[in-house]
Amino acid sequence: MMTGPLDIIENTDISGMVTGKVRVGSNCQLRVSGMVTGKIYLAKGAEVDIPGMFNGKIIRR
Repeated sequence: MMTGPLDIIENTDISGMVTGKVRVGSNCQLRVSGMVTGKIYLAKGAEVDIPGMFNGKIIRR
């Protein structure tokens, strides 16, 4: 389990639960294969892939 705030600055794969505030940097990819709760902030060119459960918001900035 990872608890935010998290700053993702390179391509990252996370297996398990992520909760809290997550900021994904520009041109980075975040893949979470577990459950995500909270807010995900996407910079320009950022991608997110969540094949598991998602409960929260995705905010593009």
